[in-house]
Amino acid sequence: QAASGDQAGAARTLEELLRAHPSHADAAILLGEILARGGKPAEAEAVLRRALEAKDLKVADRARIVQRLSAAPSAP
Repeated sequence: QAASGDQAGAARTLEELLRAHPSHADAAILLGEILARGGKPAEAEAVLRRALEAKDLKVADRARIVQRLSAAPSAP
């Protein structure tokens, strides 16, 4: 969906996926990117921070998310 330009549809799909699988790092990162590109950096940051709270998040995935958070511009 995101590749076809349906950013809103892609975001909804990723939100559903993350509700069912909160530790899905790829979904969290992609949703964060979509939100940030859409002018919603605070929401993007919240998605990534929520993903860090997942109990079964792998160490490598945690590192990827932390890296994204540290590279992202701060939300106002």
